[in-house]
Amino acid sequence: MIIIGWIVWAFVAFLAITFPIGIYGKFKKGEGVQKATIYQTIAFIIIAIVFLLTDWNKLHIIWVAALSFIIMSFLAYSIGWRKGMDKYRE
Repeated sequence: MIIIGWIVWAFVAFLAITFPIGIYGKFKKGEGVQKATIYQTIAFIIIAIVFLLTDWNKLHIIWVAALSFIIMSFLAYSIGWRKGMDKYRE
């Protein structure tokens, strides 16, 4: 089980490294990036660092990453919705 946990951690660490590279490439081309992608990238980085520095079982990354995906998607939607409502307040 320890090996499987490290494999899961390595996958999340890979995503934590490659997502910022992809976001940078899109910004360099002048393309937009969704807020949810940026938030999820931050979550992957935090998850990878926290599980590396603590002795928590790395198999918990599976549900933590899934939960962070749901929370970050909701966060991006709710922030975008509130900013979109500003034009109707005038």
